[in-house]
Amino acid sequence: MAFKAKLGFIPCHRHPFDEKWAIEIRRRTVAALRKIKAVDLVVPSDDITHKGLVSGFADVEPVKKLFRDEQVDGVLIGCMTFGDENPAVSIAASLKHDAALLYKPVLVFPTKEPPFAKDGGRSSDAFCGCLSITSQLVTKEIPFESLSPVFPEEKAFAAAVENFARACVAVRRFVGARIGRVGTHPDNFFTCAIDERDLYRRYGQRVLSLDPALLYHDARALSDNDRRVKRIIAAIKQRCDVAPVREEVLVRAAKYEVIVKKWMDESRIDVVGVQCWPVVEPIFGVAPCTAMSRLTSRGKLAACEVDLNGALTMALQYGAALGEVAPHFIDWTTNHPEDKNKFLAWHCGNAPHELAKKGTRVTIDIQFIMAQAIPPDVATGCSWMQLKPGPVTLSRLIEVGGEYRFLIARGAVEDEPLRTHGSGGWVSVPNLPALYNALQQGGFVHHCSMIHDVHIEALRMAAKFLGFKTTIS
Repeated sequence: MAFKAKLGFIPCHRHPFDEKWAIEIRRRTVAALRKIKAVDLVVPSDDITHKGLVSGFADVEPVKKLFRDEQVDGVLIGCMTFGDENPAVSIAASLKHDAALLYKPVLVFPTKEPPFAKDGGRSSDAFCGCLSITSQLVTKEIPFESLSPVFPEEKAFAAAVENFARACVAVRRFVGARIGRVGTHPDNFFTCAIDERDLYRRYGQRVLSLDPALLYHDARALSDNDRRVKRIIAAIKQRCDVAPVREEVLVRAAKYEVIVKKWMDESRIDVVGVQCWPVVEPIFGVAPCTAMSRLTSRGKLAACEVDLNGALTMALQYGAALGEVAPHFIDWTTNHPEDKNKFLAWHCGNAPHELAKKGTRVTIDIQFIMAQAIPPDVATGCSWMQLKPGPVTLSRLIEVGGEYRFLIARGAVEDEPLRTHGSGGWVSVPNLPALYNALQQGGFVHHCSMIHDVHIEALRMAAKFLGFKTTIS
């Protein structure tokens, strides 16, 4: 597991409800939370608050300090008994991202109560107290997710917290992201334009540019015998059929990868949008697709055609997957000739090689579309492959008139021959006409990020905490 969410837990108790029950249900909740692999738990101990509970204003500053020192990614507010709304909300309201004016994500849950005593006395009433907390969160306009009453041992609790943790990681990787831009998007792809000032203002993101002239200069200056170049070529040959291309194509692709990776490492870049056609091939003599494939597979997420909002979509999916599965940048392209709920998820040849269908081999070959306009011996270097079958999540972030819109869809790559060049697969969705209409009416562009994993709920939560208008199809 590459990423975990550091979650601060506020175990709320209110006098005069049963302190012994509060201590016991806190113990059980902490035990349950520590079993969730996506969670790195931060909870006040007996040294910080009385019995490790949060029950008054005296607890606020110590817990604030604990959560700030630990740099928690999100907050769990749990009603162990009725729960005191004031300290809980005060702590949550104090936690914002350094790079953006956004609250840290919050999940609120009431615990179930034990049976009434013989005399009718009640130990808890978290059912009631939780409403006071959520009411105050709404008043203060703090976004939150919430659960119905649960015992911490229930599967529903673990599932909800895991999705919340994944959402927190996605938010963490989005806010303050350093976005790499290599060149410019094609003139007739205005859909790839962004407002980088607004991204900086809202989310603390910075766009850093690499001039392609410097990239090509530094790449050409590398020796063919550079150990990094030779290592990349050996790795490509081990995994791919390289017969369709000359050795110098592999050398250029490896040098391109070395320089882009070096720049991303030195500039601490999280995601990158790469200029591909119509410039790279005629000037540098190779398509960047295979280099992008290999960078993405190692978490250096690369989007085509300098689509920076597309790159940020990849970051959200990668965070929701806890860095365990690489996303894949695609076009929504070509409806199936026979199945109305199936489309071709495709691009020129940038898919991570580990996404190839089992038993097949990736082929390094031409950039088929560019080869119609420029010599095929330079329009080359793409990774042709059929994607492995299995469930996928499709996502897309755009900005329209200052509103950030996010689309999430569930699908499945089918085990069906690709029948074309590049990298891709036939994807079935529950209702393609409805999905396509949502894309059209929402202003969503022809690019998408697709991940071989299902994270609908985690991405929905992340989008809510980031203030996106979300469409789930």
